Amino acid sequence: MLDENKKSEAIREQMLAVVSHDIKNPLSIIQLEAQMILKLTEKYDREGVQEKIKIQAKRILKTSERMKELISDLLDRHRVQDGLSAIYKKKCRFSELIRDVIDYNLPLMKQRSLSVDFESDFEQEVSLDSNKMVQVLSNLLSNAIKFSPPFGKIKIKLCQNDENVLFSISDQGPGIKDSELPFVFKKYWNGGISGCSETGLGLFICKTIIEAHEGQIHVENLNGEGASFIFSIPLDYGEGQKNWIKDRIRKILVIDDDEDLRDVICWALEKSGHSVHGYGNPQEALEGLEQGRHDPKLIIVDFQMDELDGFQFIQAKRQIHADGIADCPVMIISASADCHHSMTDGEDLKEILTKPLDLEALLEKVSLLTTSIN
Repeated sequence: MLDENKKSEAIREQMLAVVSHDIKNPLSIIQLEAQMILKLTEKYDREGVQEKIKIQAKRILKTSERMKELISDLLDRHRVQDGLSAIYKKKCRFSELIRDVIDYNLPLMKQRSLSVDFESDFEQEVSLDSNKMVQVLSNLLSNAIKFSPPFGKIKIKLCQNDENVLFSISDQGPGIKDSELPFVFKKYWNGGISGCSETGLGLFICKTIIEAHEGQIHVENLNGEGASFIFSIPLDYGEGQKNWIKDRIRKILVIDDDEDLRDVICWALEKSGHSVHGYGNPQEALEGLEQGRHDPKLIIVDFQMDELDGFQFIQAKRQIHADGIADCPVMIISASADCHHSMTDGEDLKEILTKPLDLEALLEKVSLLTTSIN
């Protein structure tokens, strides 16, 4: 149990480090844009100001959405070993993702008097995880901005190479020492200059995400003037396929539309060394199970919920064809001791606990169930 607690603590620390690395850049953009809006309102008359404010407000909203995704990643408890979540792909235009990332980094580039040259001869759709790919693009562009000299130029290119999409970003910074090149994508590396981050996680995150897309990433020095980061991902990676960064950890799902109670149960289970993921909406939980995001060893579900009651949830779960989900054991928690009269018999229904819950009793039951399952 002690080793499991240490492992859980290490995963949480890794997650915090990842988010702290990725959240600084969008925060800076929001601050700069807010300051610019204030200056515009002071400097200009009403004429022409409205359109300028609209453009910057849209950029703030885009960046805020990016921050919300990062915060969601932090709070999302279905984690794998390196603090990164599942990869889920859908069709999108890669070139549009790049343009979006360039757009919400424009204030930082203007501040450093940098220009960007984006060249693309690939405008087709490709299957990828757009949120995770934006994370990669943001990390790489942030590094290029950070280490480019004032009035420097950043070059970005997107093209098709055989059966792959090929992306490259080049800066005019000091480059990376040859002796450091083999270690650039290692976790916690910060011994070079381009690609260096305070946590040493940025390029490690990029590599992990690209490899989860079945791609490859590498870095090259440019004749002593700058560095170029290049990655490729296959064109034929199927839409809707799920891939995981390392192996999925079997976890406990807690489904309860009472946020306070759900958080207490999740907290208690995590403190006992379990990997836990909470859902407030049973329909979203069923969707996650259908899409293969989870491989639970136990599901704890509230009997009385607005969207679905516990009986309806179990019935729906039994229809899911993903490996092991239909038979996954369930523990019901209910305010009524009579809820078992509404339940149909089934080997997956293992326990019914009534509210108010005794956390010690809950943990004991969970421990017995998960031990017998393992």
